[in-house]
Amino acid sequence: MFDLPSIVPQDLALRCGIGSIGSTDVELNARVELLRRMQQLEQALAEVRGGLGDTLTDAYSKFRSSDPNKWEQVTVAEMANIVAPNRPLDFLTRFAIHKYLMNRSTEFVADALRYRTSQMFHVRPKSQVDRLAKVRQFARRL
Repeated sequence: MFDLPSIVPQDLALRCGIGSIGSTDVELNARVELLRRMQQLEQALAEVRGGLGDTLTDAYSKFRSSDPNKWEQVTVAEMANIVAPNRPLDFLTRFAIHKYLMNRSTEFVADALRYRTSQMFHVRPKSQVDRLAKVRQFARRL
């Protein structure tokens, strides 16, 4: 659900092959290179996420409606501009915020129909977030 522009060159992806297990040295070497790039990406994302720190932690309170029953909307770019106004709106910043929001599905719901083009999230009403928390508490007791 998120475009990763130019992270993996097409020729590298093609060299990886299509089988679940690499069968040639070319495929194995390409897969090792792909894994190395993915690890570098994860490290870079961790650094950006660490830099965003507490500003993302209270993002829900900043973007939810003051009406406890009303939904709101926010795009990844809008959130980045508010929680990280001094950071460039580059791929890593947007991707780190995207991952954070995707992992907070109790509070943020990706637009089911147009997310890939809009990067829009729906912000759950406080009443629903509270209700979901109660359901989780009941489930833990069982």
